[in-house]
Amino acid sequence: MVGSAYQFLYEHCGIALTRGEQTIKAVMSSEAETEVFEFAEPGPRLLMKRKTYTVAGQMIEYVEDTFRGDAYAYRLTLNLGPRCSRESFDRSAIGQAIENAHRGRR
Repeated sequence: MVGSAYQFLYEHCGIALTRGEQTIKAVMSSEAETEVFEFAEPGPRLLMKRKTYTVAGQMIEYVEDTFRGDAYAYRLTLNLGPRCSRESFDRSAIGQAIENAHRGRR
């Protein structure tokens, strides 16, 4: 297969994906993960969960991954050009993160 799984779903199955929700959370490793990650004792890891939805709102993908906390970098590119209205910014993930951080200071 050449291309992404998302491209395959669209081109071969007619399933158009419209949005996804992803969280990344810092947690401590379980006993099994401590062994797999070759930690001497439980250590930090990142837990990533993602749900991807079709245009009709049906969840088509659920992913749960775990990564060593000391060997992972997460990079985002945020395009906030002139087409980004205040309303769309408020509903965006970055808008929510800023709001949540602001609430925590009160």
